[in-house]
Amino acid sequence: MTTGESKSLMRSVGEFFGHIIHAIKTPADDGSQVTEIHREVKETTCEGVTLRRTTIDEIEVPGDSPCATKDQDTPPCP
Repeated sequence: MTTGESKSLMRSVGEFFGHIIHAIKTPADDGSQVTEIHREVKETTCEGVTLRRTTIDEIEVPGDSPCATKDQDTPPCP
């Protein structure tokens, strides 16, 4: 920090974007595990217009659940 002087506008803008970039790069660790179980993509093209629909089914298991496992190959219990 500066000693008794106010921060310049450019320094404040840099700190602002620095906090945003830091938040984007830092992974969220809330103790839960999300496992993707199914992904389906449907694509239709008509007169040069492409319609693409992606459906993703996921399971989120809280970290304190007995079903939570750290092994990605093993599906969580039903």
